[in-house]
Amino acid sequence: MEIVFNDFDKTYDLLKDKLSWDYIDPLKFKVKTLEQYFGGIYLDVTGKQKCDYVEDKLKPPSFVCYFYYFIFLFKRVSTQQEYIGFYYSVNSFWIFKNVGSKYDEAFKGRLDRFYPSMLRDIHFYHLLKESQLFQMVLFVLEYDLNSKIDVFVKREEQWYGIQLRTKTYRSQKYYNKKPNRNMVKLNARLIDIPINLRSANSIPTRGDKFKIYSKVHIDRIINEITYFERNGDIS
Repeated sequence: MEIVFNDFDKTYDLLKDKLSWDYIDPLKFKVKTLEQYFGGIYLDVTGKQKCDYVEDKLKPPSFVCYFYYFIFLFKRVSTQQEYIGFYYSVNSFWIFKNVGSKYDEAFKGRLDRFYPSMLRDIHFYHLLKESQLFQMVLFVLEYDLNSKIDVFVKREEQWYGIQLRTKTYRSQKYYNKKPNRNMVKLNARLIDIPINLRSANSIPTRGDKFKIYSKVHIDRIINEITYFERNGDIS
């Protein structure tokens, strides 16, 4: 399949209507094999450069979209170096125009720090599937970008939209901006599952340790669903 360069709208249009059942599930990833893969990669996120312009003012083409676009094209999960190289290659004109040499290191640092969150999401997606506690587990890019829903689960004929995020002041600040989380109307109950990186399980890589969601977080989702079923509202 031909790669789309320097045109986010075309890339997004290619993926937005596809379900994870169409391009992730057919690859037959397993939690165990993903964890083995993560253990063999070189993860480098510590001490990366930051600046306010890159963190708060720059609005780049979606980091999420290109993580899944790589999977869609190459039928595997990228390494950190592959992800950043791929993002730079397909968005070269935008990066040249908006980042340039002045902010290049800080922008790469932002991509470096973002990459583990995507590994966490796809790992948890498969952890949810293998738990066999849900009728269905689903990822849809459109809802991730527009409603900040990282994964859907279905239980007892009811859909639940799960937001996965790190438990930090910055994350809470953006989460509290509720209108930004619901730009697309959802026929699903929302559940927020932040991860505490200090206490979370970790996988050693050839570089920095990689923090992951675990059965504890699935139990939390089940508890939230049970509360909703008994009380009628969890939002």
